[in-house]
Amino acid sequence: AVLLELGYDIVREPDEEYEELGAQRIFENDDGCRIDVFNQQVIGKLILSPGIRERSERYLDLGSLVVELVSPEDIFLFKAVAGRVDDIEDMFSLMQTGLEFDVVEAELEMQVELLEQELFVTYVNEALTDLTEQHNVTTPLHGPVAEITERVYEELEVLHALDEPKSVADLQQELDWPAADV
Repeated sequence: AVLLELGYDIVREPDEEYEELGAQRIFENDDGCRIDVFNQQVIGKLILSPGIRERSERYLDLGSLVVELVSPEDIFLFKAVAGRVDDIEDMFSLMQTGLEFDVVEAELEMQVELLEQELFVTYVNEALTDLTEQHNVTTPLHGPVAEITERVYEELEVLHALDEPKSVADLQQELDWPAADV
């Protein structure tokens, strides 16, 4: 209600795309300032970590309502996991602002720790690949993200191979790995 009093309108109830991202509501004012409202978890894949909160800048404080805007580095990470076509363009635009990729990488590591899994990093890898293909750019994240993604895919391959009981020799043959690695 406070945002409505400040001239923000509910753009729409979240559609399927925004539902999948976990947005509760989407507000916009006459200046085009859009506020996507999330509760604790963003895009269903990232948690509002202490680091994200510390990097956020206060936009509005009315006592009963505080709105903070996340940093460009965190927006870059959100866009990387969202999986929407327009997000790649937004990521490229954010790169032009001089992002601190060490901050993005540290937050990526924090998210792995908080979520206790690395699967979401495959979405980041896909977005970075699209960014390279569409704009011929790379970031310092490409290496670490590709490394994590490779590990995730190897783990998934092993889990898939273990769907049915089999001997170590059969597993070695199916995975095409050296015996020491199996």
